[in-house]
Amino acid sequence: MACFPLVPYSNRVRGGRFSFAGRTIELPTRPDDPHYEHGHGWRLPWTLAGHQQARAILRYRHDADSWPWSYEAEQRIGLVRGCLSIRISLRNLSDTPMPGGFGLHPYFPATPWTHIQADVTGMWETDAQVLPTRHVSPPAGADPTTGFDVAEAAFDTVFTGWTRRARITWPDEERLLDIEAEAQLDFLVLYTPPGEPFFCAEPVSNVTDAFNRLDEDTGCMVLRAWREPLGKRPLHAVTDSLMYAARSHGAGSGWRTLGRALLSRRMPEAIAFRQGRPSCRQDQRRFRRDTGQPVPSDAMRRRRTIHNRWSAS
Repeated sequence: MACFPLVPYSNRVRGGRFSFAGRTIELPTRPDDPHYEHGHGWRLPWTLAGHQQARAILRYRHDADSWPWSYEAEQRIGLVRGCLSIRISLRNLSDTPMPGGFGLHPYFPATPWTHIQADVTGMWETDAQVLPTRHVSPPAGADPTTGFDVAEAAFDTVFTGWTRRARITWPDEERLLDIEAEAQLDFLVLYTPPGEPFFCAEPVSNVTDAFNRLDEDTGCMVLRAWREPLGKRPLHAVTDSLMYAARSHGAGSGWRTLGRALLSRRMPEAIAFRQGRPSCRQDQRRFRRDTGQPVPSDAMRRRRTIHNRWSAS
């Protein structure tokens, strides 16, 4: 099993190009990477900012370049009794609002009998460049809600309406693994390449090419400028967590839970605005100012999430 972070967005940006707040952003694409896939976090080194026996803090600092915002990303990783907990955060350090998203990209071993189940309601069909074209229902026979064998599907797909829970089983090895995520990780990407000894189940905050689909509910977040006050607290970050609870077969007891503990020490409040319709005039003005976009229709709901981060002592 392996995993890398997705910051400052998940998946692809069409042509590496999008517009935000009145300016056009062009990312450094190449023939073998025409859509600047997965952003910066998996390409560049992170710094070990702290560690204990079963905890580690990793940080990545990005200075504005073709991505014209400076930001800091952080991973807080903990391991307790067979449970891996990862909290990932993204903080805008620029003087202007920044669009953003994040996620985690874990790899798991695939056998002919590996099975996955995750409650979802829809998925995005894609074109030949794996960019979204149409929102549809999952296909019969390979619907994550009912579950399917990984070897029998060929997905590179974003699923919507995910309940932030998934279960992977390896019946031939009598093992299973539970994935539990928190907001804003509201989408699940399944990558099941045929014939490969691995597959991916990726909790993410945005769909593919979200920055070019700001008028849709695609998970694009707008992070406040670092110097803009939020009440009396100038901390503007986004924080989410992911937990992997591994299980194995215990002698004479069927499936045995090895651990499900989440680390829960608190850090200062963090706030993010998901693309949607603000609920009052003041928020509507802020939305237009921060994004350069008109307020979406009433069909687009506003989601505002405030929660806490754990900190290592």
